[in-house]
Amino acid sequence: MQRHYLDSGVFIRSVATRGQSGGLPRIVKSMVRALDAAGIDLILVETVGVGQTELGIISVADTVLVALNPESGDTIQTLKAGVMEIADLYLVNKADREGANHMATAITGMLHMATYNPKWTPPVLLTTAHLGQGIDELWEKVGEHRKFLTTSGELNERRGSQRRREFLEAVEEVLVQRLRDKVENDPNLNATLEKVATKETDPYSAALGFLESSFFSVD
Repeated sequence: MQRHYLDSGVFIRSVATRGQSGGLPRIVKSMVRALDAAGIDLILVETVGVGQTELGIISVADTVLVALNPESGDTIQTLKAGVMEIADLYLVNKADREGANHMATAITGMLHMATYNPKWTPPVLLTTAHLGQGIDELWEKVGEHRKFLTTSGELNERRGSQRRREFLEAVEEVLVQRLRDKVENDPNLNATLEKVATKETDPYSAALGFLESSFFSVD
């Protein structure tokens, strides 16, 4: 990115996650929609990394590319944690380093045991970015996946799913904020906490009772 941020037609924006779940700031979805509406033909979203609880990229990207390098000792374990379910393409970068071919073979083997759309099996590609090796093949595979999405109807289905997920996330965000506001100003909160601390009631029952009497009551 450092080599291209001044190029004509290129816009790069860094956004902090601010502790949001999924590894992706919620505002990114709005940013992507705005750029798409403006006619931007290619939008790249780079995450800080993808683990078991950082799969938010599926809620915004049409094509998910998981980039790995052979020096990441926990990579295969990370894949088992959930990434196998979201990737459309796998990329092993630094292919000139020891272990790259072994990693690509291991990923391919795991793909054979996974359940995927029968019309699209994620390819496993090798690149050496600083030498420019494998980049053309990578771009070709991205194009093939785009063609698959549009011709199969998967693109509309995927985007519809993304919008539904975004709606539920918005509902959750509003509810959580209203709950926090209610809890912070509720006079019964300290009394409920004291009962939990002294074992007069268990935390789960206390939480249900508190919500029913305070948050869900009719104002």
